[in-house]
Amino acid sequence: MRVRILLIIAVLAAVGGCSVGFEVWIPVDAGTGPAPVPTSTKVSGTRLTPTPDPLAPHYTIRMRLFVADQFHSSVLIPARVDVDGIRDAQAARAVWQSPTLATDKAAQQRAVDTMDCFHDNPLLGQDDPTLPLATCTPDASIAVLAPTLLTADMVAGATYGVSDDPAQGGTVWVQLNSSGRRVMAEMAPKNVDVLLALLFDGKYFSSLTVTAKLTDTLAFRFDDTNEARVVASMIVNR
Repeated sequence: MRVRILLIIAVLAAVGGCSVGFEVWIPVDAGTGPAPVPTSTKVSGTRLTPTPDPLAPHYTIRMRLFVADQFHSSVLIPARVDVDGIRDAQAARAVWQSPTLATDKAAQQRAVDTMDCFHDNPLLGQDDPTLPLATCTPDASIAVLAPTLLTADMVAGATYGVSDDPAQGGTVWVQLNSSGRRVMAEMAPKNVDVLLALLFDGKYFSSLTVTAKLTDTLAFRFDDTNEARVVASMIVNR
């Protein structure tokens, strides 16, 4: 009986506090990820914390809300396969970070007409956090994102493990500090059902669906726990 009780407590601790819905989840590109992560330390059931590595590469971590219509439907546009995309970073910024991108359908269409999602992104790592951003997702779509909502200095840490539903792969739980929690407390009730994207150097990795009670922990889903481990390591080594 004692063993059974301990197991139940462990399971409850592992899944407690995560009621975030998921909408879009993108596999990590192994060719651009960091080197293998060192040994992890176990935390609260199936949640693991990567060991910080001072030699690991650093990434610019930002989270942006999707642009949404009046029904809070997030803007996600199919990418074109026949486009002659912009190859210059300055020219790309003028179109893919147009100040009118969040509200102007014509500006969004110009971004779609000039963005080649099947080749390297010339704006990668050079996006302006104060402006909207159009960027590709690996599922052949273009996400239209608002100016940056959360930055690395609002992140307290990250853990990873099996999703609450084991059939759904891995999850990265991002813990926010007091500054991040204040931003979420103000934003979340006004943006229920809008997607929030996680980006590294401007590259889209995953997103979650905003709920009214979203506050201190953000749960981003991935294909499996190995991909979740890589992303959690990138956050811990930010």
